[in-house]
Amino acid sequence: MCVRYHETNGKSTSFSTEDKHRTLLRMDDQQRPGLHVEVIVTDFHGYTITFGDYQTGDAPLLIVNTLINQTISFYQKDQK
Repeated sequence: MCVRYHETNGKSTSFSTEDKHRTLLRMDDQQRPGLHVEVIVTDFHGYTITFGDYQTGDAPLLIVNTLINQTISFYQKDQK
């Protein structure tokens, strides 16, 4: 499925509605750069898809280091 904001031309990347998940979709919109999507699938209620605006500064991911005595490094794209 793809989505877009009302009265805009840009659309999101596609996301699956086949299984339960949460994801952050990139939107081509200056004021709303992303969209949170949560897909819930149950036998009784069927599919529930919930959308929420992403605000600049929200954390789109969580990194957990479970490696013993190993460090990991990360950075944002185009930043040193």
